[in-house]
Amino acid sequence: MVGYVVNPASDFFRPAGMFLYWAALQLFDRNVQAYHLLLWSLHAINVGLVYWILRRFTGSHAGAMVGAMLFSSQYLLNDLYWSFGTIFEVASAMLYVAGILLWSRERRSLKEIVLASVVFLLAIKAKEMAITLPAIWLAYDLLIRRNMRWKMLVHLILPVAIGAGYGFRKVLEMHGTYPTHPYYMDMRWLTLGRGFGGYFNWLFNVELRWQIWAIGFTAILLMFLFLKKKPAAFFQLYIFITFLPVIFLINHREFFYWYIPLLGVSGLAAILTRDAAAFFGRFIPSGCLHQHRAHCSLCCATRRTVERGI
Repeated sequence: MVGYVVNPASDFFRPAGMFLYWAALQLFDRNVQAYHLLLWSLHAINVGLVYWILRRFTGSHAGAMVGAMLFSSQYLLNDLYWSFGTIFEVASAMLYVAGILLWSRERRSLKEIVLASVVFLLAIKAKEMAITLPAIWLAYDLLIRRNMRWKMLVHLILPVAIGAGYGFRKVLEMHGTYPTHPYYMDMRWLTLGRGFGGYFNWLFNVELRWQIWAIGFTAILLMFLFLKKKPAAFFQLYIFITFLPVIFLINHREFFYWYIPLLGVSGLAAILTRDAAAFFGRFIPSGCLHQHRAHCSLCCATRRTVERGI
């Protein structure tokens, strides 16, 4: 199993995810509770990684906490909490977010580029949905990175080459040629719009037409770019980009496909929380006006909480 994982030319089905199944079988046989514990432990790690990345991108403890809590428990992800067949999503997301954290370091050396590329390869070996990670890295460099230089685009050559080679092979292996095949892709703009509309309706538990979602999504993105709210634009683009590998699948759509894109929603929630804390923090007096000790402690504690959130 280790050989299938480390061999870049291996055609074994999702070896990084299957390795976890193999290791669990060797350690726990078919103990149900042990499999649940393994899955929940990986999800808990992912929640911590989401908090870490939101704290780094927004600079807000309060915002990162709200975003991580939003990511931690969604009713759409019930299959990830209780099914044994979704460990691919959890493992891939863990490597996906770790890759973003590696790429977002201020000083990116050649060693870090190679390490991030290896993490990317493992992520797509866990599940093919991680193929979009280089596009997310590019969006981060263009929208968030402070010391961005155009020559830094060279850093993407290795991961793009890995993604192109692996992705092309997987498309040949998994692509369905018949309209009834589970992995048949209908590559039309109409499918793109309906797909996103359906996933957003599931998330917000509404039944809006996909045209409304398309207009609203585009208008909000343009507003973020016009107001130079680049982190918010990044998280919105993150949702769009990470859904692309599965959005054209007309016969194979699942609620738990939201797992990786949900980081974008969590990021928008974190930014909203940060801005709300900054706005309401202006109404908290700089000096404590209470003479009673209990009131004074409450006032000071509240102010410290808001300042940490900002």
